[in-house]
This record gives sequence, structure tokens and C-alpha cells, in this order.
Amino acid sequence: MELADNNYVEGIYGFLGNTLTELSKVSSRLTTLMSTPGTSLNDKASVLRDVRNYMYSYSDLLKEVKTSLREEELSTDNRYGAKVRETVN
Repeated sequence: MELADNNYVEGIYGFLGNTLTELSKVSSRLTTLMSTPGTSLNDKASVLRDVRNYMYSYSDLLKEVKTSLREEELSTDNRYGAKVRETVN
């Protein structure tokens, strides 16, 4: 049981780490977009669509993680819920 709990927590931390990496890349793209004066309107729109898509996809996944954490916190064996919730929030 503890191994499954650890895998669950490590999975969430892995997901959060990946999320931070991807959002950092998106942030870099936005910074580049803002600092490049000759960027065409089509290129700007393309980057902004990509950023929006990333934000929406991770938003939905984070909602799922938060829902799962709420369910975990309601269980009697709640060793990890509070710790992981701090990271997600």
C-alpha cells in the first residue's frame, strides 16, 4: 500500500515538474514575442494561440489533480494529501 501511495505522490510531483518546465518554455516564447518588434501579426497570433492551448490543457489537468486530492483528504489514510495540496496550490 505504501508503495502505491509513494507512486501516486511521485506521479503528481512529476506532473507538476513537467508543468513548470512547459510553462517556463511558454513564458520564454512570450518574452521573445514581446521583445521582437518585427514580428508579423500572424506570427504573434500563432504564438498566442499556442500559449492559450497550453494554459487550457494544464488548467484542466490541474483541476483533476485537485479533485483527486480533495477525495484523498477525505479518506482516513491521508498522509500525502496536505503535502501535495501545498505544491499544487
